[in-house]
Amino acid sequence: MKTHHHLAIFFMCVTLFATAQEEGYGTPYIIQNPTPCLSESDRELIKEIIAERTSNKSARSVNQVKLEWPIRQAKNYDEYGAIGISNYVDLNDQYPNQLLDYNCGTRTYDTDNGYNHKGTDIYSWPFNWHKMDHDHMEIVAAAAGEIIYKENNQSDKSCSFNSNRWNAVYIQHDDGSIAWYGHLKTGSATKKAEGERVEIGEYLGVMGSSGNSTGPHLHFELYDSQGNLIDPFVGDCNSTTNESWWKEQQEYTVSGLNRVATHHSPPEFGCHGSESPNLEVDFSNGVTVYFATYFRDQMESAVSTHAVYKPDGTIFQEWTTTSPRFYSGSYWYRSFTLPASGDQGQWRFTSSYAGDRLSTYFYVTNDNTDQVSLSTDYIQFADYTEGDIITSSFDITNTGENGVIVTNINYPENFKGNWDGIIHPQETKTIHFTFEPALNLPLESFIEIETTFSTYSIAVSSEPRVLGSNSILEELFYPNPVKSGVVTLNGIYENIQILSLSGQIIKRVPKSQSVIEVSHLKNGIYLLQLEKDDVKYTRRLIIAD
Repeated sequence: MKTHHHLAIFFMCVTLFATAQEEGYGTPYIIQNPTPCLSESDRELIKEIIAERTSNKSARSVNQVKLEWPIRQAKNYDEYGAIGISNYVDLNDQYPNQLLDYNCGTRTYDTDNGYNHKGTDIYSWPFNWHKMDHDHMEIVAAAAGEIIYKENNQSDKSCSFNSNRWNAVYIQHDDGSIAWYGHLKTGSATKKAEGERVEIGEYLGVMGSSGNSTGPHLHFELYDSQGNLIDPFVGDCNSTTNESWWKEQQEYTVSGLNRVATHHSPPEFGCHGSESPNLEVDFSNGVTVYFATYFRDQMESAVSTHAVYKPDGTIFQEWTTTSPRFYSGSYWYRSFTLPASGDQGQWRFTSSYAGDRLSTYFYVTNDNTDQVSLSTDYIQFADYTEGDIITSSFDITNTGENGVIVTNINYPENFKGNWDGIIHPQETKTIHFTFEPALNLPLESFIEIETTFSTYSIAVSSEPRVLGSNSILEELFYPNPVKSGVVTLNGIYENIQILSLSGQIIKRVPKSQSVIEVSHLKNGIYLLQLEKDDVKYTRRLIIAD
């Protein structure tokens, strides 16, 4: 057994890391002189713009708004935990290193030149750059109101302190209060124009790292109708409000697990382009597996328990982890070598901490390929006009006996519906997406689903599918259902095979053969898998009398 403990915590305008070591705990390092998320000149310019645009506006309501949480996972994502809080508002106007948050703690920061942190920093965790690239974390309106100002074209890959401007949306609520949503991803801000209204929970942008930032996070800043800074969390040391501005205020610390995962090598963290999750779910006998647990608000001296179970339910390895101090976000991993032979099948890795118990499955196998079935191979969009928002979905089913990692979904222009993740055997994942046509032009393209081993395609078109045409959308084979006992392929393929729905190979067909004899197959639903130019197509094949 090889043991690794690796901790990391991300304070987005203050950064706290722990270095990796082969044995034992990491050693925390704290940046002593952080920098404001905005330069003072940028902050004053923003305030001037807001003041000018709200000078003739009066509050629509005298009742103080109640805020919903301003972050959600995008529609296709459902991770158990995906965020943490690194900083609250600094309520002590003295400096430096004279800190006070609403709970009388020090989860905030100030600077040598007199800046006291003015917002709540909420970050994604783990793999925040990966989440940003896949539009995983969306910023939404905490309360209904009017868009006063927005910036959308600043660089979003900041990984160190700088003087860059940020992307942000500024909303004036019905009671006259104003919320700032900062550090958004480039080009992700709502398409609504300044002066238009948004409702509570409405999409504003994607969490990014624009401006003076060390990683993707939301800086949420709030002012009342008189321009006074408000910390929306009520607490004994918060002099800015006597009641919580949140509809449901969360606890000061929310200790728990965000994720457990298996990796083929240690996960790597860093700046954009250097972060690598190194996830894996399919392993061969005798290889080393890295078992990682990702925490939120891990408390000093708190103990977590971990275990790896074989397919028969017996324990392969178990261990405990004790945190040497408080960490807003942290991860720990250990590595073990799997048995040299036997014990093939579905294994389970489980971690327990602070009332959370998370498990993930992985597979020991000699067959590291995937088997995927798509619910459709063709989607038609007809009678659309510019400005429409069209919604649709498709299913990805893992028909094999191993795990499938979907690494990316590539859409044509003006489509949106990202997802990446693991699909376990016999599991189906429904992918929702939207299409917003920019022009009334013909559409003919593909949605491509990339996995660790293969790429699967769904044709999308504005025209009906026509057999025998030169369109890239023509049928891969016909007829379907098959009643004649013969399947004819529309093209030449390098690898051809018929599978059961469980992924078992029923028939292999010589390459370049264009006609397949299937009269010997019983009535039912099968999978026809075709491969050409390193692209694999898997379609349902129905055999009927």
